[in-house]
This record gives sequence, structure tokens and C-alpha cells, in this order.
Amino acid sequence: MIITLSNITKSISITEGIKKKVIDNFSVKFDFQNNNFISIVAPFGSGKTTLLKIISGLQKFDSGKIIVDENELAYSEKRIIYLPTNPVSIPWLTVEENISFETKKDGLQEDKVKLIISLIGLEGYEKHIPHKNSYGFRLRISFGKALVANPELILLDEPFTKMDSVTKEEIFQVLKNIYKETGIKFLLATSNILDAMLFSDEVKILPKLRDEVKDSIKLVRKFSSYNELLNSDDLTSVIKIIQSHTTENSGFQLTEFSV
Repeated sequence: MIITLSNITKSISITEGIKKKVIDNFSVKFDFQNNNFISIVAPFGSGKTTLLKIISGLQKFDSGKIIVDENELAYSEKRIIYLPTNPVSIPWLTVEENISFETKKDGLQEDKVKLIISLIGLEGYEKHIPHKNSYGFRLRISFGKALVANPELILLDEPFTKMDSVTKEEIFQVLKNIYKETGIKFLLATSNILDAMLFSDEVKILPKLRDEVKDSIKLVRKFSSYNELLNSDDLTSVIKIIQSHTTENSGFQLTEFSV
């Protein structure tokens, strides 16, 4: 799958009669042919959520074009799932019931529930209630509910902000297992440099969602922990690129990112 955004512009209403341009004439290409996981690294409040919702079809854009595999995107034809920052689960249902609730709506076989629970690493926890468990536990259920739709691409909107590094590394193994077994791709939007580098095959640096993306780093080495990342030359390279944008004219500072 290749997703190409060309000259996308999106404005939102701040107050009556006043609009703010969140995305301005923005172009970027996401090539998932050789990448399982791509990250967008952009500052806090830069419009990452809006961008993901546009790609998923949840929001319309004002102008521009989105091309998927050389065809203009028709959302009914492409399985692109958006997952918000906070986990999505029905708090009074068990893990098994949360997943089976989605399969019943789609008329799928019950044995798919067991397969999905295995993919998200919750075997043995089928009868657990999500709201009594951790953020990371509930996030796994969100992944499971998304898998019911057999998506080609899952969009992740800053889902790791409330996790410690150990939990993030556990979730990384879950996602790795999902794309190994299913071929599903992931696009992460984050302001956290380390998160992007741990999870990704490629990192795109977006100082602002305007014009064309010029900085994209292909990560040849895959890291298994944050300790490895902290001492790597790759991390130094990414931080230098971000620092190169921190000028008076860029509109942001390095402090608007996190590690």
C-alpha cells in the first residue's frame, strides 16, 4: 500500500466566523510496500489527529487529493482504521465479550475471537473486565476490536503517552506479532521521538503540517528496548534534524517534542 497526500488543506472553526488553518497545502507519501510501521513525528498541537482522521475518512478536507495505490481514495473500498489516544472498550464487558461483540455485528465466526485474543496477547484473560486493568491492557482490547474489520492499515494517535517504557516494549511485541501474522500495517502519529524510533521502520519529521515533507529517516536497525535507543547514533541523527528546524521562523522549539 502506498498513500500519497497532495496539497491537503484543512481549516477548523475556532469561534463563530473564525477559522484556523490546521493543515496547509500539505504533501507526504507513506510507502508501506517495504515498511510495516511508519511514524509521523510532529510537535504537540500541530494537527496530527486531524491528519489521521482525514486519512481514515472520519474528517473531510477542504482541498487536495489522497491517492492510494494510484487510485483516488474511496473510503468504502479501503480498510483503514483510526484508533484514538484513549483505549476503546466497553467497560462492563469481558475481554472475550468485547471482541465477540464486534464479530457478531459483522457476522463472523466465533473462532475468530480466539485468534484475535491470541494475537493481542490476552490468552488466559478472556473473562477479565477491562476497566479493572491497566491502560496497556485496555489498549490491547482496542487493537483486538480493530482486527475484527480485517484492516489493511491501523492509524495510531499518540497511544503510548500514559505508559512506562516496559509496557511500551510489551505493546511493541504485540504489534510486531500482529503485522507478522496478518500483514496489517501501522501509521503512528506522535510527538515522542523514542516511541517513533522503537516502533518504526521509517520516521517522518514534520515540523508543521504544511508544504512537503523533506526529512524522512529509514531505520535499518530495529531496537528491542529504550536503553538501546538512548545510546544509538540513529537517535542522535533524528534529534539533530529536529533541532535544525528549531528557528524563530519554524514556529516551534525542541521542547514541543518529548522523549
